[in-house]
Amino acid sequence: MDLSSIKIKSERADDIPLILERLSTMNVQPLIDNHFLTHGNQAGISQGQVAVIWQTYILSRSDHRMHYVEDWVRTHRHTLEACTGQTIRPVDLSDDCLSHQLRRLSQDTRWKGFHQESVKTRVRTYRSEPEVARHDSTSVSSHSPVSEEGVIQTGFSKDRRPDSGQFKTVFSALDPSGLPSVVEIVPGNRADGPLYVPAVESVRAVSGGGPLHAGDCKTAAIDTRARIVDGKDDYLCLLPKI
Repeated sequence: MDLSSIKIKSERADDIPLILERLSTMNVQPLIDNHFLTHGNQAGISQGQVAVIWQTYILSRSDHRMHYVEDWVRTHRHTLEACTGQTIRPVDLSDDCLSHQLRRLSQDTRWKGFHQESVKTRVRTYRSEPEVARHDSTSVSSHSPVSEEGVIQTGFSKDRRPDSGQFKTVFSALDPSGLPSVVEIVPGNRADGPLYVPAVESVRAVSGGGPLHAGDCKTAAIDTRARIVDGKDDYLCLLPKI
């Protein structure tokens, strides 16, 4: 055997195989491919695979910047292809392609369907039976300018920064695993109370009903409690001071 004809290429695998295996267990690729339409003229790997590799880069490098991904794929191409079984071109992960990917993923209706099915998959994967759903919301100050149609708006500031724009986030987690089931970003001038009803409905959609809904006094709004009881669930919250 002529050893001179053998070419050896060395790559650092790092944590790439581990991350790809975890994302595969969570069915990220097929879920994205099922919920988001791929342009008929798109060549190369599917957008679900693009999302998986991009997320692998973010988790492995702790870096969300797009313009470094293509070079990273070129450096780790053999490892990525061996783990995914796909032929991957670095250009498939160029910053232009990733920008198009973000625009597709920003479709609210499709994202909601993807997120709910993703949470259901994780509940099955971890064999977790949700017992309690914890709801909360908060405001986050931002130095970004306020725009009429954007999420950065002026409103009551919990940070005591009335001069600064803000957005609000609603978060729901399922116990005992602590699995995030609802993460919503809304304009900063929205009232907190009405945000809990969609959160309750989203939790019910992914859990099938049954968990105890726990939250602060904002969960005690009549509409929210009525929606919880109408779904034959229970709630635990503080009653607001009168």
